[in-house]
Amino acid sequence: MVKTARDYFNCQTMEGLELEDEGGSGTAGSHWDRRVAEEDMMVGIITNLQGLSNFTMSLFEGTGWYKMNSREYAHHIQFGKNSGCSFINN
Repeated sequence: MVKTARDYFNCQTMEGLELEDEGGSGTAGSHWDRRVAEEDMMVGIITNLQGLSNFTMSLFEGTGWYKMNSREYAHHIQFGKNSGCSFINN
């Protein structure tokens, strides 16, 4: 998942994708932060832009429980793509 995020954002120093730090116990710490993954279905709020992104698919595959076909089925989000480390760190 880290490699997927690093390649997507064009930031090879990323340690991981930021998790939500607001909301209740079902949201904080268990969903991607909307600031960096707005279009992904694993953010803590529902919008009409959401789909299962490469971030979430690579996280699921990394658990060893799933084999994902992200090329064919991932929702190809564009939010923040190739925005670099300044987008992630600021």
